[in-house]
Amino acid sequence: MRSLVKLAFVGTATAAFVAFTPPGKDKTPKYIDRANMDLSVKPGDNFYLYANGNWIKKNPVPGSKTRWGSFDELREESSKRMRALLEDAAKNSGKDRLDQMIGDFYASGMDSVAIEKKGYQPIEADLKRIDNINSVADIVNEIVAIRLNGYGSPLFGVFVGADRKNVNVYIPQVGQGGTTLPDRDYYIKEDARSKKIRDAYVSHLQSMFQLVGEDANKASASATAVMNIETALAKAQMKVVFLLLQGIRHGKVRQRPASPFVFQIVSAILQPHADVPLRLA
Repeated sequence: MRSLVKLAFVGTATAAFVAFTPPGKDKTPKYIDRANMDLSVKPGDNFYLYANGNWIKKNPVPGSKTRWGSFDELREESSKRMRALLEDAAKNSGKDRLDQMIGDFYASGMDSVAIEKKGYQPIEADLKRIDNINSVADIVNEIVAIRLNGYGSPLFGVFVGADRKNVNVYIPQVGQGGTTLPDRDYYIKEDARSKKIRDAYVSHLQSMFQLVGEDANKASASATAVMNIETALAKAQMKVVFLLLQGIRHGKVRQRPASPFVFQIVSAILQPHADVPLRLA
């Protein structure tokens, strides 16, 4: 136990001391930058403020963010550099074929006038296909199609990652999902804040359905249906605290899951890797 605490202590201190140097500033790396520390705080009283105090004072959380740290700053800088590369490709698409493809793709995504003019026409064929679903088999096929084409991850998550009990092996893993709000509690709690968030989400859903051609009454009914489905999924999910307990949620699937439809979906998605063992994540 003491070893775990010591590792956590060292990890926190290391993350706090390492300084990210944005472009244009001093290029000399400072692996432990005392300027970020608040030496007026005794480490035994509050080590976090001792290690990070001055950095926190100099770097308040931006109004558009819910958190801010050195890695967020690094991510923001990377995004700015990526944007500069994309804008350059869009302005100079005649350099070569690759630049043209990148530039045209970025420009098409930034042309808000053309996007607004098209409305929901780019997804109209998908919506018509969904409207024609009339059986459980059709639902399964649609879920598989959505996943294989990268449109989304309905009902549950499927990914490939390191086996937590054997990190030398990568395995397909299945996890709970199908909900849009951050956590199952957003659907279940009855406090005022949770209810307000749910109401706002339903209102947003109604607006989305109206944007694809439904009138107000039908859009309201569609939004309510989506909320009911997601709430049912949330009630079936495990709490976050249980997800942190590896013994509860980690186990090799030796037989088909209880629902044959889940097995059909996972099998179709992982067809190229049919001989790979499957674990529940």
